[in-house]
Amino acid sequence: MRKALLRESKVYRMREDLEEKRGLTWKAFLALLFAIAVIEPAMIYYNLITNMILPLQSWIIILLWTELARSFGTPLRKQEIFILLAFQQMSLVYALYFIEPIKRMYYLTTPITYSLGIAQFAPDWWAPSPVVAEQLMKSSWVFLDSAWIYPIALRLLIVVFNVAASISMGYFCHALYVRQERLDFPQATALADTVETLANREPTQMRALMLSALAGVIYNFFSSFLPFFLGPFLLTGGASYAPVTVPFAGVIDFTDILVRRLPGFSFAINLSLLPYIVGFLIPVGVSASQALGAIVCYSVGTYVITRLGLWPAESPYSTSWTTGLLVQRSQLYFYTSIAIGLSLAAALAPILLRPRQFTQAFKSLIRRPSSEGVTDMPSLSVLLAIFFLACIGATATTYFTVPSFPLWITFLYSVGGSFLFSFLSTNAAGVTFSAPNIPYQSELIIYYSGYQQKDIWFGSIQLFTDGAGIAQSFKIAEAVDASRSEFVKTYILVVILGLVSSFVFVSLLWSVAPIPSGAYPATITAWSIDAVAWARNTEWIWSGYLFRSEWILGSFVVGFAAYVATTIFLNAPYFLIAFLSGMWSPTAGVGGLAVAGTVLPNALAVFAGSLFANKVMLRFMGQKTFNAVRGRIVVGFSVGWGFMELMRATLVLIGRSRWILPF
Repeated sequence: MRKALLRESKVYRMREDLEEKRGLTWKAFLALLFAIAVIEPAMIYYNLITNMILPLQSWIIILLWTELARSFGTPLRKQEIFILLAFQQMSLVYALYFIEPIKRMYYLTTPITYSLGIAQFAPDWWAPSPVVAEQLMKSSWVFLDSAWIYPIALRLLIVVFNVAASISMGYFCHALYVRQERLDFPQATALADTVETLANREPTQMRALMLSALAGVIYNFFSSFLPFFLGPFLLTGGASYAPVTVPFAGVIDFTDILVRRLPGFSFAINLSLLPYIVGFLIPVGVSASQALGAIVCYSVGTYVITRLGLWPAESPYSTSWTTGLLVQRSQLYFYTSIAIGLSLAAALAPILLRPRQFTQAFKSLIRRPSSEGVTDMPSLSVLLAIFFLACIGATATTYFTVPSFPLWITFLYSVGGSFLFSFLSTNAAGVTFSAPNIPYQSELIIYYSGYQQKDIWFGSIQLFTDGAGIAQSFKIAEAVDASRSEFVKTYILVVILGLVSSFVFVSLLWSVAPIPSGAYPATITAWSIDAVAWARNTEWIWSGYLFRSEWILGSFVVGFAAYVATTIFLNAPYFLIAFLSGMWSPTAGVGGLAVAGTVLPNALAVFAGSLFANKVMLRFMGQKTFNAVRGRIVVGFSVGWGFMELMRATLVLIGRSRWILPF
């Protein structure tokens, strides 16, 4: 009897703890509804008039709601702020989801895609045919036509399988890289620190956050916002939306000087403060590895390629090439294959060299029966069942759309590829600021399968690699004492609401004017360019032009050897993944500047910022003080910068809307 009472009291206390960890309260739910019902349609419209993503940061909405809550005498708890942080941005991910089917339909109607021999192979489950599209342009409610049943149903099924598999993979990645490997996860740590700051309002930390945000606002105002407003925006009557920067905040390219003695050698410096500030969070060893990856590939590597005359005949080297062109074309013709080989090595080497770490991580997910108490941790058997069911579902959709493609390849690659690339992304996020986006993962296996038909290229093979983001969210949840199970429930809720909102608002905008049409300028000026790029890339992928077997195999061997050497002799298991991040990540860990030409200068800037922070600021401020505020400095500066970018986007939204008026 006494044991039963103790067990009941333990269960009661654990339930109380879980209740205290609740973040999805009515206040948080209202904020999520605001993002879905107000900001999501703005994002849709902004994309239709500019073909760009509205530069809205989650923290701007979070700051708005935290101040509103405090003004009404009900300040947000850190668990509520965590829910807003985790889902404000995710609720906007699906904003453009139902623009994509319309864009696919447009691709099949343009003459260029037919002339390149691409559009005629598109099946009806990918997008409606041009004949049907002509009829749909006369319809007031586009998605109510039966031609959309198959394409939309297929896309929604993929979302369901992706959500299920990604949640399971998030638990696996969290167990391995957060609990077992105990990686730093610089971005997640900085975000968790900022959540604590907004909830607790500790004066020193709040001062660091607010002053950094003010610095970001002032810097962006003079370096980007004001030049854009006084230049392109006013000169075009509000029609221009291309951002500009002044010389002291741009990229200085020295390539045209260096090519006189070193043809193909590129070098550029970024004068913008943002990547330097991000470097505050990165250890010197990691940032140095990133910078080395960028230099080896885009300075030394392109020089060697040029000296050996390896550039293809269709793209002969010219001394007029800038750093951006050298990066773009070397990635296309050489580094895509090398990145694939290195990424496979970075994913497989830790598993083969340290299998015990992986087995222990999976064992940590095994728990005793739930009678011992309430927990927000599912069992290993449940997680594996969900993951494999999602892979089976994804395999089934591929089979029913492309029944002649080998079923075993689809299933094995969905399972194995999801694990490998999820581990790769999580490992990268654990040591750098963001993970490299390795391209053409599914296309690679399709090409080497030997399958000759074109239909599989439209359906592709589903890989579930979103576990890295969920694992980071779990780490933040632990830091702020929030519930992971509630995170998962809210994750599912936001996906549903985001999809419904996208469907409704895209349909409403179509009812105002068909898409594409003059009412939405980007659909006339930019979609045709996107169609050409899509057809060109598809043709390259079909031909296997991007996949060089000898480059993939060679880089895999070199990458595996580099991992073994740096892990055993230098005690630096992060080297290969950091090198790959500096080589391939568009911004080497800096969000918002995803341009090919910024790979090298941003990697160098992150390294310089890391060196300055760890060698100068750490000594000047003291280790304890600097470690307490460095995350707030980075997030604050980014919030201030992002706020001004949102103001610029708002001007663009107003200007482009006025531009299409009949007066």
